[in-house]
Amino acid sequence: MIAVIHGKQPTTENIRLDLREIEFDPPKPLGIGCINSDVKKQIRRWVRGFHAALYEKFLPIDPEIKVFLPFPSAKRRPDGQFEMCSISHLQPMIVEAIKRNRIARRTDRITCNNGKMTYECVWSHAPGPMPVCAFALDIYDWQKLGDDTDFPKRGCVGCYSIAEKPISATFDTKLAFPLTNRHPLDPFRD
Repeated sequence: MIAVIHGKQPTTENIRLDLREIEFDPPKPLGIGCINSDVKKQIRRWVRGFHAALYEKFLPIDPEIKVFLPFPSAKRRPDGQFEMCSISHLQPMIVEAIKRNRIARRTDRITCNNGKMTYECVWSHAPGPMPVCAFALDIYDWQKLGDDTDFPKRGCVGCYSIAEKPISATFDTKLAFPLTNRHPLDPFRD
C-alpha cells in the first residue's frame, strides 16, 4: 500500500495483497478492493504496541479495540456480495476529541519512521465505569488511498477501554472553545 501512495507500482513478488475489481450492492462504482486482508487486525496489533510504548505496560488481552479505517471498506455477505460499511457515528466524535485535545496539548503521541507514522491518543471518562482511549493513526498519509470522488476522505481512528487508565495517560480537556473542523472525519487535517 505504501508503494501506491508514492505513485509506484510494486513488483509482483512484493504484492501480498489480493487486489480485485469489486462490484458493490447496492450498486456503487466498480472499484479495486483488497480481499481477505484483515487491515483492522494489523491496526489493533499496532495499537497494542503503541499502548505498551507509551505507558510501559501491555494492554490487557480482553479489550475490544474498535477501528475505523482511513479508506472505504466493505464486508462480504453470506450471499457473496459486498456491502459498503457505513461511517460510524463514533468517527466524527473521536476526530473532534483528538483535535480539541491536540490544541489543548492534552494528547499522548508517538511519531516514528522519519515522521511518516503518527499515533495520537487521549483518555476520557465516557458514560460508563471504565476510561476510554480515543486514538488516531496516520501512516504515510494513507487516507489518500481512499476514493474521494464517491466517499468522504477520512483518517484512521478508533477507541478501546480498560478497567483502569495507565498512570501516565493524559485525560481530555474539559475546556470548551471553538474548534475549526472542516474535515470532521480526518484527525490530521483541520
